[in-house]
Amino acid sequence: MGLCDEGSMFVFINNEIISKGVKNVNKKMFIVICILCINVFFLGGCSQENRPFLYLQLQDDETKKVENVILFKNGRTQKSDVFESEQFNIYSASSNSFDSYISGNKVLNQLNRIELFDRDGNMIEADAHMKDIFEAAESIEHEIWGFQIIKLEQTYFVSIQLNVNWQSPNDLYIYDTKQRILKHLIRLDGMDVIGISFAK
Repeated sequence: MGLCDEGSMFVFINNEIISKGVKNVNKKMFIVICILCINVFFLGGCSQENRPFLYLQLQDDETKKVENVILFKNGRTQKSDVFESEQFNIYSASSNSFDSYISGNKVLNQLNRIELFDRDGNMIEADAHMKDIFEAAESIEHEIWGFQIIKLEQTYFVSIQLNVNWQSPNDLYIYDTKQRILKHLIRLDGMDVIGISFAK
C-alpha cells in the first residue's frame, strides 16, 4: 500500500470518527432540545393554570361576615385583600323553576318554567343564554333549591343551591356558551356572592 493509500485510509477513518462524533452530539442536542420543549410546554400550561381568574366577595348567610377570595384557573382559592367589585347583575329564579324526579339511583331535575327576578323583585325577560342555562341545569344531580344567574360583562355564572340528604350545599358554576354546559368553579357553602371581578 502506498503513502497515498495510507493517507486516504487515515482521512477516511478520521472522517468516520468525526461523523460519529457529530451524530452523537446531534443526538444529545436533540434530546436536550426535546426536554426543554417539554418543560416549556408543561411549565407554560402550569403557569396559565396558576394564574388568578376571579375575585369573589362572599357574605355568610347567617353571620353576614364578608370574605374576599381569589379563584385561580386550576380551582385553587386563597384569601385576598379587599377589592373593588365590577358592576354585575344578579337574577334569582322562582322556587318552582325545576321539578325533581328519581331516575335509577339519581335525583335529577326537570325544567318547569323560566322565571327570573332582579334585585328589586321585578321579573325580567331571560335572554337566549339564560334560557340555555336553565336547560343545562337539568343535568345537575340532586334537587335544586336555589338558582341564581350572575352576569358579569358578557360572562354568565350560576349559583345553585341543592338539597343533599337534608343539607344544602351551593356551588358556583361558569356557563360555557360554546359547549352550552355548566362548569363547576367553587363550593360556596352558606355564602352569597355580593361582589365579583375578573382578575386583570
